[in-house]
Amino acid sequence: MDRKNATKPVDAPPRGGAWRRWPLRIAILLVLYTVLGFLVVPPIVRAVAASQLRKLLERDVKIEKVRFNPFTFVAEVDGLAITDPDGEELLAWKQVRVDFQFTSIFHGPWRVREITIIGPAVRAQINPDYSFNFSDLIEKFGSSDESDADREEPAPMPLLVIDSLEIRDGTATYADLTASTPFRLRIHPVNLRAPDFSTVPGHTNNFDLQGATDAGGQFSFAGSLLLTPPEIHGRFDLQGLNLTNFTALYQDFARFQVRDGAIALATEPHLRLSSSNRLAQIKNTRFALRDLKVGLPDATENLAELDALTVEVPSADAWQREAHVRGVLIDGVRLAVHREPNRQIELIEAAKPTETTHAAPGSAQLVFTAFTNAIALFSGNTNVGVARLDAFVLTNAAVNVLDDVPTPPVRATVSDIALTVRNVSTLPDAAPTARLSLVWQTNGPLAVELTAKVNPPTLEVAIDLERWDLSVADAYLADFARARLDQAELSINGRARLEVPDGAEPSGGFEGEVHLANLKTLHHTNDAGLLGWDALSVRGIKANLHPLGATIDQIEVVSPILWGILHPNGTVNLLTAANITNSVVTAGASTNGTPASDNAPPADASPAAPAAAASPPTLPPVYIATLLLTNGVLHLADEMSEPHARITVNPLNVVLRHLSTTNLQSGDFEISGKFEPAGTFKIDGAVRPLDGPEPTWVTLITQWIDLAPTSPYVQRFLGFELDRGAVSTDLRYTVTQRQLQGTNNVVLDQFTLGRQVESPDAFKLPIKLGLKILQDREGRINLTVPVEGSLDDPQFNLGQVISGAFANLFTKVLISPFSILGGLVGGGDQEELDRVEFEPGESNLDARRLAQVGKIEKILHERPALALELLGTADPDRDGEAIRQARLAAMTPTTPAPQPETQPAAPGESVQSGEPAYTDAAPPDDDDYARNLERRFLEAWKATMDAAALEAKEDQAETTPAPVIEITQDDLRQLAQQRAEAVRAAILESGRIQADRVTIQELAGPPPRGIEVRLSLQ
Repeated sequence: MDRKNATKPVDAPPRGGAWRRWPLRIAILLVLYTVLGFLVVPPIVRAVAASQLRKLLERDVKIEKVRFNPFTFVAEVDGLAITDPDGEELLAWKQVRVDFQFTSIFHGPWRVREITIIGPAVRAQINPDYSFNFSDLIEKFGSSDESDADREEPAPMPLLVIDSLEIRDGTATYADLTASTPFRLRIHPVNLRAPDFSTVPGHTNNFDLQGATDAGGQFSFAGSLLLTPPEIHGRFDLQGLNLTNFTALYQDFARFQVRDGAIALATEPHLRLSSSNRLAQIKNTRFALRDLKVGLPDATENLAELDALTVEVPSADAWQREAHVRGVLIDGVRLAVHREPNRQIELIEAAKPTETTHAAPGSAQLVFTAFTNAIALFSGNTNVGVARLDAFVLTNAAVNVLDDVPTPPVRATVSDIALTVRNVSTLPDAAPTARLSLVWQTNGPLAVELTAKVNPPTLEVAIDLERWDLSVADAYLADFARARLDQAELSINGRARLEVPDGAEPSGGFEGEVHLANLKTLHHTNDAGLLGWDALSVRGIKANLHPLGATIDQIEVVSPILWGILHPNGTVNLLTAANITNSVVTAGASTNGTPASDNAPPADASPAAPAAAASPPTLPPVYIATLLLTNGVLHLADEMSEPHARITVNPLNVVLRHLSTTNLQSGDFEISGKFEPAGTFKIDGAVRPLDGPEPTWVTLITQWIDLAPTSPYVQRFLGFELDRGAVSTDLRYTVTQRQLQGTNNVVLDQFTLGRQVESPDAFKLPIKLGLKILQDREGRINLTVPVEGSLDDPQFNLGQVISGAFANLFTKVLISPFSILGGLVGGGDQEELDRVEFEPGESNLDARRLAQVGKIEKILHERPALALELLGTADPDRDGEAIRQARLAAMTPTTPAPQPETQPAAPGESVQSGEPAYTDAAPPDDDDYARNLERRFLEAWKATMDAAALEAKEDQAETTPAPVIEITQDDLRQLAQQRAEAVRAAILESGRIQADRVTIQELAGPPPRGIEVRLSLQ
C-alpha cells in the first residue's frame, strides 16, 4: 500500500461545505412545514377538535374540513355542526376564516387581521319540561362549589385586536315546546360587521348588526361596544314584526286571537355595568303598533281594532329612575262591546284566561325572569323616581254596543272619541290637563276638560254635554220599573272640583247647570203616557262636598205633562209604573179586614209603654231659590167610578220660592191653572215658622170651574146625574202663632141635577130640596163657612174641620130650611116662617100675619126653584068653640052675643102632640131616611130632633050655657081649607110668584089639629 496515500483522508469535505447544506435543510424544513401546515395539521386538528368537542359537549360534532395556511396564518374551518341529542343542530357554520398576524405574538397585543364567519346557525329551544336544549352545558360549565367569599375576581380578558370581524348570512332559531302548539321563530339572514374590534380596555368597538325574521320583521343594531368596563351604545331599529306569528305563545290561556298587527321599534340604548356605576338608558325611542285586529277564533267580526299606536320616549334612565315620554298617540280605536243573553260581556270574557288551566309558556317565564333580574340589578339606588308624560292623544275612537239581554236588544254608538292628556308627571308641581270629546248616538256631543295637581291632589273637571240621547236606557227600565223611556235628552254644563289635602277631609263641589229635554215616558203594558216635559233646567247649581250642601238658583220645568189614573182595581198607574205596590181600596184598613181607626194603637203596642218616636234623618242643607213649572198639563182619570171620571188641567203653572231643607217651614208659592172645558184656579201663600211672629197664609181662588167632569162622583154620592154646574171659591187661611183662622166662600152656579140613578153609595137625603133652598134667583149657591182652631189641639184636623163645617151647614138646611131662608128677608133663626097662625075660628090675615106672608113671598121670589105646599089645620076644641059662639050670636039677634076675647096663641100652641115640628119632602115615617140622618150627620141634628118638645094644651075657657050646636068635621075641614086659600092668595097677590108654585094639600079626612097653615118646601 502506498504510504502516502494511506495517510490522506478519503472523505474529508471541502472547506465551507456545512454552510452550503443549510439551504437544503431549510428547504427540507420548509417542505416539511408546508406539508404539515397544509396537509397534516388540518386533518389532525379536524379529528382532534371533533373528538374533544364530542367529549366536552357530549354531543355529536362534525367538521367537514379544516384548512390552514402556515405562511399567512390564515385558518379556515368548513362545515362545523354540533348536534343536540334530539338530532337538531345546536351550533353550526358553513365556514370560519381567521387571518392571524403571527408577528403580533412577539410585541402584543395579538392581532387578527380578519375573522369571518359565513352561514353560522345557532338554535335555542325550551323543552316541554321547561329546560333548555343547552341546560346540561350551563350546569356543566356554569356550576361552581366555591362560595362567594372564596370566588376570585375573573381574570382579565386577553388583549386581542381584530381588524375585521364579520358574520355573513347567519341564522338563529328559537323554539318553545311548552305550548300546545310549538312556537318557532327563525332569524335569517343575520349579518354583523365590526371593524377594528379590540379587547384592549378603553377601546370603542363599532358594530353594525342587521337581520330579518320569518315573522315579517327586519331589524338593525348599529353602535359601539366597550368590553372593559362592559358598555354598549347604539341604535336599534325593528320594522314590520307581524304579531300573528306569536299566536302559539298565548293561545293556551287566552280566548282572543290577534288577526292582524305589526310592530316597529326604534331606540338608542345605552348600557354600562361596572363596580362603581350602572347605567341603563334609552333615548329617542319610538314604538309603533299598526293595523291591530283582535277577535274570537269562531267569530267573523273583530272585537277590537287599532289603526295606529305610537309611543315616543326621548329618554329613560333605569338607574336614575327617570322617564320622559313625549307622547302616546292612538288613532282609530274601534271596540265592539257585546253583552250576550247570558249577561256575559264578550270583550271581557275574551280577556279572561281559558277555563282549562295551562302553565305559562317558557318564553313568558323567561321574559319575566329577565325583567325581574333587571329590576333587581337597578334596585340598589335610592333615587326618587320621576316620570313625565307630555301628551297622551286618542283620536278617531269609537265604541259600538250591542246588548242582547233586554228585549228588544239595545244598540248604541259612541263615536268621534278624542282624548288629550298633557303634562302628566310625578313632580310635586305638576299640573296635568285633559280634554275628552265624543259623540253619543250620532247627535250628542260631549266635551270634558280636566286639570289636576299632584300636591295637594286636586282635580278640576269642566263638562259640556249637549243633548245626550237617553232613550237607549228604555230597555233597562224593566229591571226596576214598569215604564218605558220613549225619549229624553241630557245636557250638562259646569265645573267640578275635588281636593284631597293632607290630614283633612276631601273638599270640592260642582257649579253649573243640568238640562233634561224632551222627556217622554210610557207605561210598559199599554204604551199609555205617564210623565213628560219639553225641558227641565236646573240652573245656578253650587254643590259642596265638605261641608255637604247645595244651592240652586232655579229649577224650571217647561210644558210638563202628567197622566194620573186610578184603575178599577184600586191601583195608581204612576205607582205601578214605579213598581210600588199600592191600592187605595185597602188603604186605612186593618189586617183583619175591619176599618182601622185613626186613633187606634197598633196591635202589638202596649199602652203602658208607648214606642219612642224615631228621630227623622238629618237632611243635608239644600236651598232652591225658585222652582218654576210653566204650561203644564195634568190629566187625571178615575176608572173606579162609573162612568169614569176625567179631569184635565191645562195650562198649569207653579212658582215655589225659598225652598230649604234646613227650614222646611218657610217658603212662598203660587199655583195657577185652567180646567178643561172651563174654569181657572189660583193658589198662593207664604209659609213661615208656625211659632214665629210672621203669619203663614194660603189663598185658593177658583173661577167658574165647569163641574161636568165630576158627574161620575155626583152620580155616585148624590144619586143623580149632573146636568150642568160650575163652582167658584175664595178660601183664605191664616196661621199666626199656631192659631188658625180661615174663611171658605164657595159659589155654585147653575148646579142642576138630572134624573135619579141607582148608587149604593148615594146619601139618603133630599139633595134636590137642599139645593133649591140654597140657590138664588140667578141659580147660584153662596156658602160662607168660617173655620178656626189651635194647631196645638191634638184633636184638630183642618180637613175634618172644613168638611164638618159644610156638613153642619147642609144639615141645618135640611132640618131647618126656613131658619136658613130667613136671612134672605131679615128674619132670624127664631122666627117661625114654616107656619102662619090664625085666631080660633078665623081664616083672615091681620097685618102682622100679612107681613109674615110677605116674607114667605119674598123667599119664593128669591128662590125660584122652590115650590110651596100649604096644609090648613083646625082645632076641634078652640076652633069648634069659636064657631059655636058665632052661630049662637047669629041665632039671637036681639041680644048680641058677647064676643069671645081674642088672645094671641102661645108659642107652640098650634103644635099638637104626636105631630112633627117640620115637614119635608121625605115622609115623616121613612125609617130609612131617619137612619141615614142619624148615621151621616152631626150629633147636633139628633140633639135638635130630641129637643123639639111639644107644649101642653091650654085649658079651654068656660062658656055660658048655649044651645046645642054641633060642629062637624066638614066644618073644621072647610075652615082649614079657607085658611090655606087665604095664605095662598096673599102669596100670589104680588103677581111675582107663579100660581103652580103654591099648592094646597087636599084633605080627604079630618084636618090636622091646629089653628095654622103649615108650609112645606118642595
